[in-house]
Amino acid sequence: MGGFFVRKTVECRLAIYPDESGGFCARCTNLAGVYGEGETVELAADDAIECFKGVAESYLGDSIEVPFRPDIHIEHPDAVRKWIKVTISSEPS
Repeated sequence: MGGFFVRKTVECRLAIYPDESGGFCARCTNLAGVYGEGETVELAADDAIECFKGVAESYLGDSIEVPFRPDIHIEHPDAVRKWIKVTISSEPS
């Protein structure tokens, strides 16, 4: 039986900081298991956003509410926070 098409805008909260091996890491602070890496802050953020969309859309595609969590604190002295609006959607199965 087919599902319903879902489309909504949600907030992806990132903490971006320099990686010890060079480049940058971006960790999502409101959805577990989501992170990205890149040579620049922008590339790390873009990588994390793509990961965020994939994880969130997987939940929606399975008709499961996305398990957002309260913001976690990233212990890094150079961490910069970015809150980015992201549109996610699911295709009916």
